Amino acid sequence: MTNFYTADHHFGHANILGYCDRNEFLDVHDMNRVMIERWNQVIKPGDVIYYAGDLCFPSHINIELLLASLNSSENIIFIKGNHDKTRTLKYFHGYHQSHPVKVGKYNCILNHRPVYPKGMPDPFNDHDKSIDPDQYDFILSGHIHQLRYWTGKSFNLSLELHDYYPYSEEELIAILDYKFNNARE
Repeated sequence: MTNFYTADHHFGHANILGYCDRNEFLDVHDMNRVMIERWNQVIKPGDVIYYAGDLCFPSHINIELLLASLNSSENIIFIKGNHDKTRTLKYFHGYHQSHPVKVGKYNCILNHRPVYPKGMPDPFNDHDKSIDPDQYDFILSGHIHQLRYWTGKSFNLSLELHDYYPYSEEELIAILDYKFNNARE
């Protein structure tokens, strides 16, 4: 069993192609197909997926068929994103606004929106102010798609930044180790 981390697939959302420069896809159907293939290339039955929100647009995709096509979808720890509505959330046995998680030696919290450190400007005025970043080593978030990898202590799990693959826990630990060891540079 391996843990994986990801966010912001937006299955079925045709407009995301333009919003997030997903111009490597022919159309929304091609995007959905590639994202399902890449999920299933790395995630195997029995794996656990920590999902930081914005899975799909339920009015544009059959969620039951989508989840049936994703390996280990019954093992998703789901964090509600700003686009996740009741039609999506009902498919998960509970969901969270945020969720503490231990990643290697790091105490993290999984959240949809990034968390800015105190005093850091918020250019989009939409970060999560309810989480105290000083309580965690890192915040694992999504929401900002391809804009940047890091926002203070928030690492962006949006799949655009990882060639549409979920991060394995091993990959994520290596990234967090690097950031932790180079934080003072």
